[in-house]
Amino acid sequence: MSSEREYKNGKLTIEFDSNCHLEVEEARKLLTNKRWADAMWELDQHLRGLIKYGLDEASSETYDSIQQVRDKLWECLESAGVSFDKDYN
Repeated sequence: MSSEREYKNGKLTIEFDSNCHLEVEEARKLLTNKRWADAMWELDQHLRGLIKYGLDEASSETYDSIQQVRDKLWECLESAGVSFDKDYN
């Protein structure tokens, strides 16, 4: 990727060559990262709510499965080098 990055005066500027398909794709990914983070946060909070409030009548197997999914989500985030605690809020 031949994009140019510049950081000064509290601003980060990243320039992409709009004539290069690969750079356009990289720019699109960069611009949609916040939406991905929002979606993962929403999923995590949904799972948290089910575990904490919504499983009164659920079996322990159901509870364990939901907890495993949430744990896996956090594991995936950690392996990607991101976390809700330090990177999201």
